Amino acid sequence: MSALKTSLLLSFFIILSGISYAQSIKLSGRITDIQGNPLPEANVKIKPAQAKSDANGQYSLAVPAIGQYEVEVILMGFEKINQSITVQGDNQALDFKLLPADYQIQEVMISTQKRVQNKIDVPITIDVLGGQKLNKLNLQELNELSAFTPGVQLEIQSANNPAFAIRGITSDNLDPRSQPRVSLSMDAVSISRPSLAVAELYDMERVEIAKGPQGTLLGRSAQIGAINLIRKKPVKDQLVDFKAQYGNYNKRLINGMYNYGSETSAFANRFAFAYNAQDGFVKNLSGGRLNGKNTLAFRNSSRFFLKNDGTMDLVLSYQRDDAPGTSFKSGVWRPKNGDLKPSTFADLDRGKDLGIERDVYSATFLQDHKLSDTWTLSTVTGFNRYFARENFDADGTAAPVLNPTDRSYGNQFSQELRLNYDKGSKFNGFVGLNYFFENSKEHVNLRVNEQYLFPAFVSGQISDQIIQQLPSVLKMIPAAEKLNIAQYGGLINPAVNRLFPSQSPLLLNGVPQPTTTLPNLYKIFAQELSSFNIMPFIPEQYRGIANWMIPNGLISPEVLEGLVGTYAPEQAELLNSISSAPLNPNHNESYSMIGKTHSFDIFMDGTYSLTEKLKLTAGIRGTYERITGAYQSQETTDPSIIAQFRNKNNNLLSPVANEWITEFKDYVSYVGRLAMNYKFHPSHNVYATVSKGRRPPVLYVWPGASKNLKPEIVWNYELGVKGVHNNILSYSLAGYYYDWSSFQTTRLVPVDGVIGLQQVAEDAGKARSFGVESSVEYQIMKFMNIYGNYAFVDAKFNDKDSDGNTQLYSGNTFRMTPKHSFTVGMDITQMIDEKKQIYFRPNYSYKSKVYFEDDNREYLSQKGYAIMNATVGIKFFSTAKRTMDISLFGKNILDQKFIMDAGNSGDNIGLPTFVAGARGTYGVSLGVSL
Repeated sequence: MSALKTSLLLSFFIILSGISYAQSIKLSGRITDIQGNPLPEANVKIKPAQAKSDANGQYSLAVPAIGQYEVEVILMGFEKINQSITVQGDNQALDFKLLPADYQIQEVMISTQKRVQNKIDVPITIDVLGGQKLNKLNLQELNELSAFTPGVQLEIQSANNPAFAIRGITSDNLDPRSQPRVSLSMDAVSISRPSLAVAELYDMERVEIAKGPQGTLLGRSAQIGAINLIRKKPVKDQLVDFKAQYGNYNKRLINGMYNYGSETSAFANRFAFAYNAQDGFVKNLSGGRLNGKNTLAFRNSSRFFLKNDGTMDLVLSYQRDDAPGTSFKSGVWRPKNGDLKPSTFADLDRGKDLGIERDVYSATFLQDHKLSDTWTLSTVTGFNRYFARENFDADGTAAPVLNPTDRSYGNQFSQELRLNYDKGSKFNGFVGLNYFFENSKEHVNLRVNEQYLFPAFVSGQISDQIIQQLPSVLKMIPAAEKLNIAQYGGLINPAVNRLFPSQSPLLLNGVPQPTTTLPNLYKIFAQELSSFNIMPFIPEQYRGIANWMIPNGLISPEVLEGLVGTYAPEQAELLNSISSAPLNPNHNESYSMIGKTHSFDIFMDGTYSLTEKLKLTAGIRGTYERITGAYQSQETTDPSIIAQFRNKNNNLLSPVANEWITEFKDYVSYVGRLAMNYKFHPSHNVYATVSKGRRPPVLYVWPGASKNLKPEIVWNYELGVKGVHNNILSYSLAGYYYDWSSFQTTRLVPVDGVIGLQQVAEDAGKARSFGVESSVEYQIMKFMNIYGNYAFVDAKFNDKDSDGNTQLYSGNTFRMTPKHSFTVGMDITQMIDEKKQIYFRPNYSYKSKVYFEDDNREYLSQKGYAIMNATVGIKFFSTAKRTMDISLFGKNILDQKFIMDAGNSGDNIGLPTFVAGARGTYGVSLGVSL
């Protein structure tokens, strides 16, 4: 009987629960701002239910029955909605538009942890620049982000040669065999290869810059940080944006966007384009201008809205760069009637032939498919293809010493599958797989005029080599054992200096001075020897024959040639071949390098709520990778007397490898992170992180000198706090300590088969870095907002390596690392009436001294400097969506002169060059939104 009662009672509760479920009513809708842009992470509360909007602004929840309810919609930075609603039936749609709060310190949403979150909730030091802020600050290029992201330095020497530095670590190596340290991605698809990385910033949703090792979240290249560029996707609305600018140096910019969609359609499309050009600000006496820009970019994005609130996006893009050359201006030889200042006019001999052409093709497919209330399947498929060709003057002078052409091209394909789990506030996480393939190649053609290479570099190099080797050579002569070697040196060194002057002029007042032939060695040596009384230097047993051969003390070239031919026939053959030999004015050689990568990753990451306020985050990524490196340089058929003399072949600057030298190696590795954060207030969070980063090994393939560098490992320890107070004050503060082992760097060293020096990859051993980063934004009053950031970085090589040995760069500062940098700015925006708004937005940035090479040579450095920018304008409102904006802008308005790079390829042949930073730019801007 009791069993029957229990069964009946259980059946009753099952039926009752079924009735309750049947009677619950589903509500859904979309949260947007007044311009129709989706707002994620908005809290929608209809007691007893609540929900958060997703990345598309969509939300859904269930209420018990038809009737009257109070709804509350809350999102930081917007006015709260409190209103009564009437629920009339199932699947009712309720959309809400949020108005900006009077005080508008807004924390933008981010997706660094593979899900849309408020920046405050993430236990990572991260800077976020939303699309609206990018537009307000008039930021259009990657290097302009540096001022607004403390601890980050971005420099663009050219579209083919950028440099990214985060917390002191630089990633800028064009060598395809090298692996990047900083992950740069576009919509979560890697574009970290330097020739692929420079992307125009137009129609952007936001830029996220995460500091510290981010391999767990953002892939194998995120050893020290990651930059994720997120483009705007189509929305269900009809939108038009247009922007045009014109300024000095013939600056032209046109950006446009058209979005097609409707609330009832399951498809939307967005087309955007950008044209950004500027004449170079460095005049070139040999023709044209240098350090300019000419970029054209297109993008088409198609979005399919799935029935389960999921989306599919197909993004196709193309960017074309056709820019003038980079001003690699010599720091040794002045142009005609000029000076050595990098910002003044240059004289690079190839004139208008200098420049860069680059084409980048990209296709990205994104899908978010909601499998259930807790599980979502996401896929990211990416394909990139690039080709870049850059003609540059490596020596930086009017003399055609060395004029390379660099061709870089490659393909990338990546596929990520990720399963996200979201169990409300208790646990969130994901597990995924990733495959990445890259095939990249660099081919460098070197055009050398030996008639200028000889006086510029080779003459002094040969002179130094002979003088240094002379004592050891003399000691090998039995008859000279008892002689004063210094006396021989005093006799022979002047002759060596006449043969091979160490200070031979390459230019006189900017006019190139060629050396058409090598000197007649016998004639000059005979003259030098005849000018001395050489008898005291000749051993006594040989003085008789010496008096017989040179009775009057005068040595003729013929006698000297006969002596060398008799007693040193091998050396005589070489001397005869180069004595009075013509130097080749048109020598060509080339070399090629290939890098291939196959990698497979499995990764997982999750956040567990230990209490309502305390959360623990852990993640790990395991990687299998096969890395291949290759080198080839066929011996040129162009004759080279210098190369034959020094290298015993015709190649001057690239060691001969007539067949491909190829090496590959397999690696298995892991990186991970462990973080804890305590949200002591709904808008304030403190966090601590321990994470491991890894830079893949370098396969340095070189004839007779191949080496495999160890993977570079870094451990990061970090503590930070961030938050927002009353919507008027936003802040963040973080301190960190990095510990490196097997730190990878390069240094200039002599290499067999090369007359100059070469940048050779080295394991510099142990290094450390510690620093502090902070940022603050404060809404003083409704119309005035001030902001600032500061970064302190102390990044150096340790004195000793792991074995206690003194290191190569002991105590040196990392290259491109200012110890101090800061930015301050303000935004004054005042409504004149309901249809008009005026604004003034200045900012001032400073960074302290930087070295451009790890060896910390003083002349390859830039002392501290400051840059000021400002925008002033008026905005007209027709409706919330229809606006027109007219402004005046200035970048580097004080026209601060500075250099962005120094050393470069010319440093390899003793002719370091310097690249000037952007000069003051001013102009007018017009923007229209419909």
